[in-house]
Amino acid sequence: MRALIRFAIVLALAASGCGSAASCGVLGTACCGGKSCAAGGACVGGVCQSCGAPGQACCPGRACEADQACSGSDVCTHCGNPGEPCCDANTCGAGGCCVNDLCTGAGSACPGIGATCGAGSCGGCGARGQACCAGDLCTAPSVNCAGGQCVACGGAGQPCCANDSCGSGDLACGDGTCQPCGGAGQICCAGHACGGGLGCAGDVCKACGGAGQACCAGDVCAASGSCCDQGSGTCVALVGGVCPMTCGHAGEACCPSGNTCVAPLMCDRMNMCGTCGAAGQSCCFGNGCSAGLTCGKSTRTCN
Repeated sequence: MRALIRFAIVLALAASGCGSAASCGVLGTACCGGKSCAAGGACVGGVCQSCGAPGQACCPGRACEADQACSGSDVCTHCGNPGEPCCDANTCGAGGCCVNDLCTGAGSACPGIGATCGAGSCGGCGARGQACCAGDLCTAPSVNCAGGQCVACGGAGQPCCANDSCGSGDLACGDGTCQPCGGAGQICCAGHACGGGLGCAGDVCKACGGAGQACCAGDVCAASGSCCDQGSGTCVALVGGVCPMTCGHAGEACCPSGNTCVAPLMCDRMNMCGTCGAAGQSCCFGNGCSAGLTCGKSTRTCN
C-alpha cells in the first residue's frame, strides 16, 4: 500500500512539472509539490501568488503585513477595530477586547461574557493578572490562559499567545513556548522560514541544499540530480527523472493533495499525520475536531 501511494505521488509530481527549481515555486508558476512557493508567495489553486497584503492570500504560517490578520478564509484582512479580527498576540485597538478572535470596542458588552469591555478586560476577567473568562479566554493583548489565570505571552520564554503566535518575527511557537527562531539549530520561523543559507526540515533550521540536507527556501536543492522531498523537507535523488515524496504515514508530513494521510490517520494542525480530533487529542488541520467537540483556543486540543 505504501509503495502504491508513493508511486501515485511521483506520477502527480511528474505531471505537474515540479521536479526542478525552475519549473515551480516562482510567482505565477505551479506550486512545488502541489503546495509550496518561494518566499513572498502562497499556493492558491495550485499557482504561486503574492501574499500577505490586504485582500491577498495569507503567507505560509498564516502571516500577513502589519495591521492585517489572516481570516478564516485564509485571506489577509484589516484587524484591530471593533468587529474586525484581532491582530497578532490578541491585540485590539483603543483598549478593545479580543473575544473569540474578534475585537469588541471599549465600552461595549463582551459577546458571550456579558460584562463591559475596558482596557482589554471584560468586567474583571481576561486581562493580565486576572482570571480567565469563561471558555479559558483571555481578552487583553499579549496574554494567554494558563492554570485559570491570564499570564503574559508572546515574549521570549513566555507561553505562546492565541493561535500559536508570538510577539515578534524573530520568535516562533515551539512546544507551547515562544523561542528564538531562524538560526542554525533553532526552530523555524513562521512560514517555515530560516536565515540565509539554511532550510527548514523537521521544524528545525539546518544547512540546506546538499544531498540529505534540508531543502533551501523555495524548495531548492543545489546538488545535481536532486530535488526537494516535500514530505521530509530534505534533498533527495531524482527517481526516473521525477521527485519522490515521503508522506501520509505516522510521523510523516501530510500528502499535499488535500492534506491527506493513510487511513485511519488524519492530518493534524502541524500538517503531520497522526491521531487527532478526538477528545483530549490535538486539533486536526484547520483546527478541526470530531462532531460535538471544539478546538481550544489556548490549548489547541479538542474538548
